[in-house]
Amino acid sequence: MLGDVRINYIEKPYRVVNNNYRNIICLVAPFKDDSFVFKTYNSLKEAVNGEETLDDNALGYHYLELLYEHFPDMPEIVLCNTTTTESGSLDYTLTNEKLANILTELDEVGISFVVIPEELDLPKYVMYKAFYDEQRSKMNFFGLVHQVKPTLMVETDHEGNAIINETLSKLKALFDLFKTGGSWKTITTPLKFFNEELLTMEESVVYHAGLTATHEENISETHYILENIEGNITKCVYGDELFNLINNTGAIAVNYRDKIHKVAQIYNSGTQTWNEQIENTLDLKHERVKALIGNEFRLRLLKLMGKDNDKISYDDFESLARDIRDTYKPSYISGLDWKVDKTGTAKISVPIETKQKNIITTIDVVGTQIIE
Repeated sequence: MLGDVRINYIEKPYRVVNNNYRNIICLVAPFKDDSFVFKTYNSLKEAVNGEETLDDNALGYHYLELLYEHFPDMPEIVLCNTTTTESGSLDYTLTNEKLANILTELDEVGISFVVIPEELDLPKYVMYKAFYDEQRSKMNFFGLVHQVKPTLMVETDHEGNAIINETLSKLKALFDLFKTGGSWKTITTPLKFFNEELLTMEESVVYHAGLTATHEENISETHYILENIEGNITKCVYGDELFNLINNTGAIAVNYRDKIHKVAQIYNSGTQTWNEQIENTLDLKHERVKALIGNEFRLRLLKLMGKDNDKISYDDFESLARDIRDTYKPSYISGLDWKVDKTGTAKISVPIETKQKNIITTIDVVGTQIIE
């Protein structure tokens, strides 16, 4: 007999809410003052109005304007502020301490994208990766949107080991760090709209995040046409060698679909998540659907448990899994299997196809125990 299933990965009563985690951006940037570390707005328009400033250093407001200009219907947004007061003056820089505080604020928060426009050093990436792995163990799934200049080299790898007698590309170092997940869009090339100045890399990160947040999770961005974008073209900017490095490390490149009319597209929407079976990185849509299914299980299990963390029967779990399968099949997944074994571990798995036409993942339901 299977008995009852108890979900124990939280140790206190949990306030169950109807959390709309899908396609929610968390924007990490400096804002006009130090009045908050974490803040939410119900719409981009509210965020733009609430964070309005003439301070050019408060780049978060500028990024909100950019999002509102191109994606005005985007739903609620989460802001994480890097602005603090140091010795009586505002300090806008993202330090390790500030990043640690921000990640603490994001513990078990339902978001889809952590968007950090400024370029990070390796220690900050390591901090984020540790946080991501911890959140994944709590069935809280999301991905990072960030920038890396392909020409940059590093003197140590992500574990802090010195690189002896050779150089290591920062892209390669991050590829090694994020092979097990966490990095969804690595932006390498600033974009250019028709008849406008070239965007900065930071602005390009924000635009890419907004673009993906307006797509359903099952949409691949490989060969996706960038409307009103005429360049830059990655190979023209960096050359063949770096273009190949970008694609081989799961980063984002831009090329022409139609060079005569300057129709630009995303060359390959790979992530840095490696899959041994296909010997390649996973497409962005697979990581996003993996996150979607994992978050659906987490939130529905919490709702089933209620505030008292009550027992869940195997029949309840099976009914929940069947409902999620029927909700997302066939548009998002080709199928969904589940099992609860004698050790008390529940697993959800999705059928695998080597051509990435379906979702490739197995998700552990964390902390599930069988009560005999």
